[in-house]
Amino acid sequence: MTTDNSSIAGIEAALLKPYVPSIVLGWKELAGAADVLEIEGTLVHLDITGSTALADHLLKLGKEGSEEVAFVLDERFGAMLTIAPEYGGDLLKFGGDSLLLLFRGDQHARRAVAAAHAMRARLRSIGPHRRRRLRMTVGVHSGLVSLFLCGHHHRELIVTGPALTNAVALGEGGRPGSIRVGPSTAECLPPSTLNNGLLCRPVRTAAHSLAVPDAPADWVIGAIPRALREHLATDLARGEHRPVAVGFLRFDGVDAVLRDAGPQAVAERLQELTSTVQDRAAESEVCPLYVDASRDGGQFVLVAGVPTALADAEQRLLSVLREVVSRPSPFPIRAGVNRGRVFAGDIGTKARRAYTILGDSVNVAARIMAHAAPGSVLASEDVVRRTALAFPVREVAPFAAKGKRRPVRAYSVEKPGERASVDEGGFGRPAVGRVRELSLLMSRLEASFRGVGDVVELAGAAGIGKTRLVQELRHRSPGIPWFQLTGHSAVSGIPYYGIRSLLRWVFQAEVNRLTLERIVHERAPNSAPWLPLIGEILDIPFPSTPESESLAPEFRSERAVTAMVEFLASVCPSHAAYIFDDLHYVDASSRAVIARLAAEARERSWFFLVTTMGPGSGLPSPIPDVEVVELSALPPDAIGEIVTTLIGSDAHPIDIEAIADRAEGNPFYAIQLCEAYSTTGEGLPDAVETAITASIDVLPPAARQFLRIAAILGPGVHGPLLSNLARANGQVARGVPPAALQGFLQSAPDPPYLRFNHRLVQEAAYESLPFRERRSLHRQAAELIQSGTVELPDRIELLAYHYSRAGAREDAWHYSVDAARRAASKHANAEVVAFLELALDSVRRNPGRKPDDLAEVYELHGDACDVLARYPEADASYSSARRLLADLPVANARLMRKQALLKERVGRYPDALRMLGRATHLLEHLEHSAEAMAERAEVFIAHAGVRFRQGRYVEAAESCRQAMLVAQAAGLRSAEAHAYYLIENTLSLAGHPEAIRYRDRALPIFEEVGDLLGQANVLNNLGVSAYHEGRPDEALALWERSRHAREAAGDVVGAAIQLNNIAEVYSDRGDLETAADMFRVAKRTFDQTHSTGLAAVVVSNLGRLATRSGRFDEGEELLQAAVDVMGELGATAFEAEAEFRLAENEAARGHRREALERIDALEARLARGSGSAPLRVSLAQARAEWSERPV
Repeated sequence: MTTDNSSIAGIEAALLKPYVPSIVLGWKELAGAADVLEIEGTLVHLDITGSTALADHLLKLGKEGSEEVAFVLDERFGAMLTIAPEYGGDLLKFGGDSLLLLFRGDQHARRAVAAAHAMRARLRSIGPHRRRRLRMTVGVHSGLVSLFLCGHHHRELIVTGPALTNAVALGEGGRPGSIRVGPSTAECLPPSTLNNGLLCRPVRTAAHSLAVPDAPADWVIGAIPRALREHLATDLARGEHRPVAVGFLRFDGVDAVLRDAGPQAVAERLQELTSTVQDRAAESEVCPLYVDASRDGGQFVLVAGVPTALADAEQRLLSVLREVVSRPSPFPIRAGVNRGRVFAGDIGTKARRAYTILGDSVNVAARIMAHAAPGSVLASEDVVRRTALAFPVREVAPFAAKGKRRPVRAYSVEKPGERASVDEGGFGRPAVGRVRELSLLMSRLEASFRGVGDVVELAGAAGIGKTRLVQELRHRSPGIPWFQLTGHSAVSGIPYYGIRSLLRWVFQAEVNRLTLERIVHERAPNSAPWLPLIGEILDIPFPSTPESESLAPEFRSERAVTAMVEFLASVCPSHAAYIFDDLHYVDASSRAVIARLAAEARERSWFFLVTTMGPGSGLPSPIPDVEVVELSALPPDAIGEIVTTLIGSDAHPIDIEAIADRAEGNPFYAIQLCEAYSTTGEGLPDAVETAITASIDVLPPAARQFLRIAAILGPGVHGPLLSNLARANGQVARGVPPAALQGFLQSAPDPPYLRFNHRLVQEAAYESLPFRERRSLHRQAAELIQSGTVELPDRIELLAYHYSRAGAREDAWHYSVDAARRAASKHANAEVVAFLELALDSVRRNPGRKPDDLAEVYELHGDACDVLARYPEADASYSSARRLLADLPVANARLMRKQALLKERVGRYPDALRMLGRATHLLEHLEHSAEAMAERAEVFIAHAGVRFRQGRYVEAAESCRQAMLVAQAAGLRSAEAHAYYLIENTLSLAGHPEAIRYRDRALPIFEEVGDLLGQANVLNNLGVSAYHEGRPDEALALWERSRHAREAAGDVVGAAIQLNNIAEVYSDRGDLETAADMFRVAKRTFDQTHSTGLAAVVVSNLGRLATRSGRFDEGEELLQAAVDVMGELGATAFEAEAEFRLAENEAARGHRREALERIDALEARLARGSGSAPLRVSLAQARAEWSERPV
């Protein structure tokens, strides 16, 4: 596929470049392909004290505090990062409260010390913030600096070795505000500038700005963690306060290895460790934020919950660290984990930035890591509490930590399965009510170990107990080897991800080239010739073999799958059980392989157990005689047993029964309800779906009722209105809620309004009200508003809402129609529809409204639905209006015209013309009526539009002229403008010079009458003209203006038309990926709105794009599909354009003779009158080009 990805990558790289150290940008020039670089230079390690305490203080202020943190850090750190490059300083690492800078080249030691002095002076000049002072302690060391570039998910710069150790030690040994200089640096400085190794006077040096090398886009992008690339490149890295799980993974002993074995040995070990960390992190969607620099090693900083929130962040991070630490490591490693709120953000200058996390929880995680023994993972009490069912833990003695008043409690997280006394998640709860299913699974499992394998599918809804039943089965079969693959939605789109995970279980080792070669040699020698194909599936390159070389390309993919199946069949042990949990979330490629393996289960004595959401949702192809065990709801007594176990037998029997009833047989729901019960300490919540009800029910009765009264007023509560409504119902009348409600209702930024903390709180409180009381409160609210007791800006809209909810039909009709008209004046069509539906609903419950009034509302509803592309609803409303106005010919003609336009929008051109013919017939004898003349003009315009879509430009132009005559005679400005823009577009496409006369006539009229859609249509036509006249930039600008106008009016189809036009320009320019995305968005809109003809236009554009990308077969298929649809619709102009693109497809393949033959046939058709002028020009140009060279 040939697409212009380079420009997109270039833009992304330009945005990411400030996050990459200069030494990394120039790495290839300095080190070539090596992953280690030793260079003479000076390291400056700055430790900034007071920043974390300041951030923690400000973050307590909420969102405003987060903005203030960003400002303070940007101001101070940014100032220092502006100074350092002026002296040639390259920021290598930003550790939140520390900076590591490298100076190299001539006089690097003098420049480093001068920069440190200047940065300290700058920090002092900024002064304290909120009485909190930031100071820095600096260590400076000169010598041979060791740098390593490691990892394959992204390239991570690791700075370690003796030079770093010395720089860090110097800084740690100094007092806040001091600059300590090592002996090797001191040798390069005037003695008068030092006092016992401390810098006491500034050092003079010549300016030496840091050179920032250019680097290829892929090199820049590859230096950023995958999880952060989009976040940083799309300007999403603003400061924010987030709950996360953060971990530090420390490695030690680098200095000795560097001394004894050399830099390459260190590089190989760091590559191994970094790759393991990155692999495990990627699998669990944990972000490997950076590798911090520290003495004799370094530490990986990993975070779950940034930049993307994760519900199970603690468990994911522990899983990663536990697995990394449990593997053989080239260095001693240990880890610490904590959770809490952090400041996560983008800090620095435009030229050099860093994405980091700050906060007390980060510091505590580092302290916990420092206390961990080699080979262990320590986690805070808070982390363990949130993952207690996933890992066995062992409490360690509490220890003192810097900045903490109380000793820190932490736990050693053991490898699952190492401790027999602790089971995996779920075994603390009873496995009840599944005797029959468990018995069946046990019997099938035992049969498999007597020589007859089996495949069983365990199906059921989420939360019904599938995983718990599998756990119980494993628990009761301790002597059986189990291999388990669990599907995850986050990785379900990665081809063969599931197979790689399964192989890790089977191999009990990392899936890499060495492991594969060893396993093939020992257990699957017949797979040796096909290792290149197996490697393709696993992304592990192998040299070609004669067998792989001889394969025809069209058979290679299928043979690769077969090779993988044969390989797995050889290496997967017989008489073993294989669990595929949540198989529906396993990637499709892996499921196909698993299905083929399942077909061999019986003869190989395998027990395959797959869990799915329902029968058939897992295995892609049916397996004969598969036993499907469907888990249905548990019986009440089983749910009661679960509830009793979880909340205790001393709980009130009514409470137990109520939870069991609400759970409706779903054990997960029962568990959640029990947790809510235990938390609140009060009875039961009234519903299963939410724990919000439980929190409301613990309120005192008066406060609970006050909250429910507030819920009547919606998510946004007008304070004075609430006070009056509460007073009318005997509640305490206050402008703000009682203190007990502060967790539910709070002051909003726009007094006198209050806001519910969450809309679900409002909904839960509202739904708890009896319907009678609810209607009464709505009526009272409406009467208070209507009386003028309180002043409200949206009075009409609120009266419509409250009277409708109150069941006051007459008032609901009146105010809903008024509110709809107000919304229409603002082009808020979705709101128009909503209010008119309230009005119509009131009529359905109270028939007898005047036909004229009702018909008007139906027509308004149809108009708004038309703009929103809700065509079936619009058609139904117009039909309802016509039935009510059967004896009014002009009104009927108007409604028929509108229905005809609906048919035109979905490509039903003959039906549209028939409907317009009927409308014309109704108006024939009413020519002298002004109303009839206005409608005649609109019918002519509609007729012209249909003929335009059909490519019958002569007839379209004639209808436009008739419309213009009628409109001018009757003084109909809007209709006249409509005719102007349509005839201009028609004549332009027909190649008629008269088109230019009408080009500038329509827009001023539409602006005069305030017709947004009319303006949008004119802007679109002007864009079309600019496009065909070779002014693509002007066309883009006009189409963007048109799109914005349509979006403002709620015209979703019109906006999609503009997007399609814009995409054509990108396609012409070679930005095929951007164009394809736009085309797909437009087509999705057309498909959703049943706009068949417009969807076919996009299919034609996608076909042309495929041709331009070199995907000729796909292009031909799409273009032919477009031709077929357009032919069926009678859209001859668009059909001809698609046929020309088929000729382009032939020419692009090198088939010029066939291309010219297509042109001959097409020109013969165009001679009969169809096709646009631009198309005729394109045909002539193509003929000239394709005839120049031999065919």
